[in-house]
Amino acid sequence: MFKIINIKKILSDLSIESKDLYYKLTIIFGLFFLVPVMGFGFFAIKYEMLEDEFIPIFLIALLLSSYFGYILIRNIFDEIISTSRRITESLPKEMAGLSLPAETSELRGIVQSFYALSTELRNSFGNLDKRVAQISTLKELSDLCYVTFDTEDLFHITLERALTLTDADVGSVLLLERPQREVFIVQANIGLGGILQKGDRVDFKNSIAKFAVINKSPILVNDVEKDSRFGRIARSQYGTKSFLCMPIRGINEVLGVLTLSRRSSDVPFSQEDIDVLVPLLSSAAFAYDNLTLTSNNRHKEQYIGVMKNIFKIVNSSLRSSELFQAILTELNALIPFDVAIILTRDDPSADTLTILNFMASIPVNLVINRQYSYTDSVIDKVIKQESLFLMTDGSTFMHPVEQELFMPHKLPSGILSPLKLE
Repeated sequence: MFKIINIKKILSDLSIESKDLYYKLTIIFGLFFLVPVMGFGFFAIKYEMLEDEFIPIFLIALLLSSYFGYILIRNIFDEIISTSRRITESLPKEMAGLSLPAETSELRGIVQSFYALSTELRNSFGNLDKRVAQISTLKELSDLCYVTFDTEDLFHITLERALTLTDADVGSVLLLERPQREVFIVQANIGLGGILQKGDRVDFKNSIAKFAVINKSPILVNDVEKDSRFGRIARSQYGTKSFLCMPIRGINEVLGVLTLSRRSSDVPFSQEDIDVLVPLLSSAAFAYDNLTLTSNNRHKEQYIGVMKNIFKIVNSSLRSSELFQAILTELNALIPFDVAIILTRDDPSADTLTILNFMASIPVNLVINRQYSYTDSVIDKVIKQESLFLMTDGSTFMHPVEQELFMPHKLPSGILSPLKLE
């Protein structure tokens, strides 16, 4: 029965490179003390030098000096070993390269520790630079909230900063249309060229971004073609097959999503990119909510102001045409319009309407007190249903009263509202 001998392991065990300093100190002491003493003793016996009375004194002096020299060197080696242990023990356990074997040279351990420290410091400085960039970005975004009331500028700057922080070059911000929340509206986009424009509408049901809204969590995809959730061919306008979709969460609901991809780099997005973007999008959503609340409050204050003015006008001495002109002027400040017409029915049983008054900022062919028959027209529906009607397509107007009142002005939209008394 033969035993396999690992020559490489034997040579490694005999090598002093992997030994500790005490082992090396023993070798050094043997080479510098034992070998010369043994050689001196050999020659002393051979040539009968021991008969000299000074030889024993010389040997004693040599032994004492070697002993004290060994103690000095041993103290130095002890300090080196102690220093190596303190450095190794003081460094975090999770740092790579610090779990050194017991037989590893202490000097090599010191070198490895300093190398690990150097690597960790470089990584720390790199992370610090990223954090500084993030804080700077958040500060700019925070400052922007005080100098602009335009949400479009807010999200465009947010998209620019997100691209910078993640080294991406293609991205967009999609906001959900309210209140139905059935489509996304492109609020900002960079790198998509003519494929996607600001204001374009994207169907919610057919978009991958809907999952970020439904789950209220980021979508990280390394390869959209291999991802079991989607499994579709990557679109050329987005560059690489990897993309990141982040929800923009407001106070009460998800406002929309931010999508990012890379055109020139194949490096996939990571959890670190998500961690970087979370505070940025939180600040943007908070700013958007503040801007929206501020705008709503301003609109409500304006509405209350208009209503106060209308009450004052009604209780003033104005009558007839002057009264209606003053009321329409106040309404125009609240809801800007080009043409406003007040139509009345003198006899509820009749099917005619009379122009009581009107206000227009464009040329119109309207005459006060002119009467119109409104049976089976859209005005008839508004009167019977007593509800508002939003006009968006003038090409459907076929009734004579509709064509005479609405078609000549070529207005893109309008509102019909019933005026009820008692």
